[in-house]
Amino acid sequence: MCDGGVFSVPIALAIASAAASTMQASSTANKAQKSEDRNFINASKTANLANEETDRKAIEEKSARTKEGMLERSRLAVLQGESGLTGNSFDRTETESMFNLGTDIASIESNRDSKAKQQHLQSKGLLAKSKSRRNAITKPDFIGAGLSIAGAGVDAWSTSKKGGSNPFTAIG
Repeated sequence: MCDGGVFSVPIALAIASAAASTMQASSTANKAQKSEDRNFINASKTANLANEETDRKAIEEKSARTKEGMLERSRLAVLQGESGLTGNSFDRTETESMFNLGTDIASIESNRDSKAKQQHLQSKGLLAKSKSRRNAITKPDFIGAGLSIAGAGVDAWSTSKKGGSNPFTAIG
């Protein structure tokens, strides 16, 4: 009959294999989570750059339109001086120029606001997708892993007790 020490080698190998498998699964899950975190951070930075670009473009458009309005009113003032036009006609033309400027600035701001809202919703979508992908990453449950390791040890012990296919049963 074989002594109990001989059977500890296959049991130890089974336990070590199950433990290594659990550690590998944990390492893989951690790498996947870190990768998803990096992807989300990069996507967030890209979204922030898009927001900044939208704001910058709106500022440039408003500035250009304001300058255009000033030039238009300056030309009107020169025309008024050259033609001698005064009174309600000139005031109406100048008021219309200011109204058009205000309308254009409001339109530019409305477009900027709409783009900002769209980009915000896209950012929320990025976050939701990232959370979904993170939730899909399965990490080993350490209680389950412990039971798996113990089960591997019991299986190895049981196989060795029956004199089954264990190559170490002849030793001893």
